[in-house]
Amino acid sequence: MGKKSLLTKEDIDILESWTDGYFYKIFYYLEDFVKKGIEQKLFTLEEAKEDLNIALWYAYAGNNIDIYEYYYKVINWMPYSEKNAKGSGAWYYRYSVALTYCSDLEKAYSYAQKGVQEEADYPWGWLNLAKLQYHFGEKEKAMVSIEKGLSLVPDDYEFKVLQEEIKANCSLEEMLCHYIKPEDDAFFKNRQMYKQHLKEKMQAVDGVICHEESLQKVKEFLKGNKWQENNPYCTCMVKLDDITVKIVFTMNRAMLSKINMDWLIKEYTDIKDNLLTYDKYDVEYKLQEIEIDRDYQIKLTYYNKKK
Repeated sequence: MGKKSLLTKEDIDILESWTDGYFYKIFYYLEDFVKKGIEQKLFTLEEAKEDLNIALWYAYAGNNIDIYEYYYKVINWMPYSEKNAKGSGAWYYRYSVALTYCSDLEKAYSYAQKGVQEEADYPWGWLNLAKLQYHFGEKEKAMVSIEKGLSLVPDDYEFKVLQEEIKANCSLEEMLCHYIKPEDDAFFKNRQMYKQHLKEKMQAVDGVICHEESLQKVKEFLKGNKWQENNPYCTCMVKLDDITVKIVFTMNRAMLSKINMDWLIKEYTDIKDNLLTYDKYDVEYKLQEIEIDRDYQIKLTYYNKKK
């Protein structure tokens, strides 16, 4: 494991007590642990990020929360500890999973390959690798990876399901619509899960594969400039009459490529035609920002230079 972890045995005991679904607690315990440690000058932020044990717990919690923003936090945290991750299949697996949900699939594939090289006896590395091998057109290699995984965890539910999905030519997105436990998976498939959780899970899956042609149609329609993507969101600047407006889509480029274009055209046209300014107490306010979230809610921000 290399250097001794900043986490104490007491810290780890607390984290382990929350592994049965209390992923937010784990995540924010770690963030609070790092914040307090820095304030008390026990260590620096860089030292905390380089800590392999913190990174493993951070990625474990962030990935299991299963929301895009947390995957994004994970991919920005993990690189600092890579130099200490030699031999840790879990580190490579968790980083690769987060990269997948942030739509960086080629990099995710690369780290999945490194993971099984670093620790061939870590079964979930083979599971993750098989999904990415299949996605990149290496079906035979994917089936071999599944067999290697099953040799480590015979009759495992996830490997068996993946095996059948590959035979049925399912997409990577379909392969990600699962949970570890069969009973949880059954609830998910039958749409019996808590509604908010179900929605967030599907949104996370929407963030994996970008439909490039559809994304280009969004860009052509908006005629925006200064595009930024996956940082963590997609933003651009547009000129509406004499007003320069920032548009923020609270989604990555893969999610944005799946936006309903008819809805976007209708709402954007309405804003452009009717909502560029508004008056309050005889003061004119101009539109400054349009925020469109992945629940199709729109927030408009106005300003007046004199205010």
